[in-house]
Amino acid sequence: MKYSSAKIPRAAALSGILLYALFQAGTFQLQTAKSFNVELLKLADFLKYLATPSSVMMSRSSNIAYFSGARHRFLPVLKGPGELRAAAKSKNADFIFHTEIESSARPELEGLIHRPQFIPAIQKIMEWRVPGRRSAVYRVLPDGSPAGLMEFNKANFETPAAWEEFSSKWSRSGIKRFVLEGHLYVPKPGAYTLAFSGDRFTVTLDGRKVLSDEGRKASFMQNRLELTQGFHGLTLEFGKSDGGVEPAGLFWTTPDNRREPIPRTALVFAKTIADGGRDH
Repeated sequence: MKYSSAKIPRAAALSGILLYALFQAGTFQLQTAKSFNVELLKLADFLKYLATPSSVMMSRSSNIAYFSGARHRFLPVLKGPGELRAAAKSKNADFIFHTEIESSARPELEGLIHRPQFIPAIQKIMEWRVPGRRSAVYRVLPDGSPAGLMEFNKANFETPAAWEEFSSKWSRSGIKRFVLEGHLYVPKPGAYTLAFSGDRFTVTLDGRKVLSDEGRKASFMQNRLELTQGFHGLTLEFGKSDGGVEPAGLFWTTPDNRREPIPRTALVFAKTIADGGRDH
């Protein structure tokens, strides 16, 4: 059989294009898989501060529940917040892990936050963001409970009035950034890990930045620090935005490997600064 000289280069060119497309697709899948593994571990690191063996995680995959130590319940394909509320309530879920990939349409969950008429209420507490993939962890608040903003540090405000001042400022429109000033008391010297999840946040200790989500894929960060015994000046700064992450609290891991919200005996917020002019 004879082939024209024109057909051979054309076939070679098509084969080259096909091989290049397959290579690009394989590279993308490999990068996505690597990103997903990092994502799961990062999400699990955060949830270990909140989840218990009795906690229920609702997700499409059981991996995130397994790594975080929670029990798994299957997350059905959802098309709206009404379906999500019904599913969360029927499965007694404490947490929901949801991604753009795992659902035909991303539920508009942000409207549920701070809405006591919606039971259960849902609070976004962590987000993962890379090109082509976004995911989030939501906390399902108990029936009739108020919004869970900084809930695990509510007792850390110097007075009940200081807490009321903070929570009332959060509910106001136009405020884009909060600064909480106080101190951290370290009962004994050693290695402590500080952990926080929020939007555009910074934690400084004795004037030194120790935590920040700037330029990072996750809204959560933890940092292991060698701390001396005694009082340390602490400033926690974070942003507020529609649909953004709402911080649940500042956590630590102690030298004896105890993960917990930093207790009142070690952390006190004395001052709240609310700023409507900055959003960085």
